[in-house]
Amino acid sequence: MANRLPQLNRILAFKDLGFSLEQIAKLLDRNCHRQKLVGCCDFSSKRNFTG
Repeated sequence: MANRLPQLNRILAFKDLGFSLEQIAKLLDRNCHRQKLVGCCDFSSKRNFTG
């Protein structure tokens, strides 16, 4: 259970940023981390994320 805590924290962080669960699933499937997202995502257009 404790080994799943980092993934849960990422899910909650994405939800706090306004991502939908579908978008979060795509991000997690790609193993996207904060550094990658900051470099490639414009959070102002996160709702338009299509994967």
